[in-house]
Amino acid sequence: NRYNLNMGGSQSAVAPAFLAPPVEGKTRICVSGFTLSHHTGRARKIAAEIQQRHPTKYETWFYFAPSATYRTFLASLKADVLKLDSSSPLYQHKTSPFCWLEQSSGNTPIGGRDRLVEWTLATFPATPENEPIRRLATDPSILDAWVDQTPGSSQRAAQ
Repeated sequence: NRYNLNMGGSQSAVAPAFLAPPVEGKTRICVSGFTLSHHTGRARKIAAEIQQRHPTKYETWFYFAPSATYRTFLASLKADVLKLDSSSPLYQHKTSPFCWLEQSSGNTPIGGRDRLVEWTLATFPATPENEPIRRLATDPSILDAWVDQTPGSSQRAAQ
């Protein structure tokens, strides 16, 4: 049960699960974080824009929760799913958001919104096709604080 990490309490405190890893050749962009965070809101927008513009290559997965619940999820994610240990620079990451990539071959931890922006700019060159994605790969606005909690494309497909 990948990511069916039981946090206890209400339904909103339980992280949604995947049914399977992404199919061969597809990358799942995962964003987790606080329900109220301009950095998390911007990371979600970047991931969603990438998926909408490149649906055959990318899908998305999102998990947003209040502070304490998210921090519990993040600790479990880093230890139990991503298998990060104290030698990883991301082991100490405690802020929101936390982003990672999944492929059929395994997971790649990215880190916060700033690292997602770096990955985005490196992955999507400056072309007219990529302009809408690159336009979002900037510092967030206070208007990004209210995080859209619509499930990611992989979660919607599993329903």
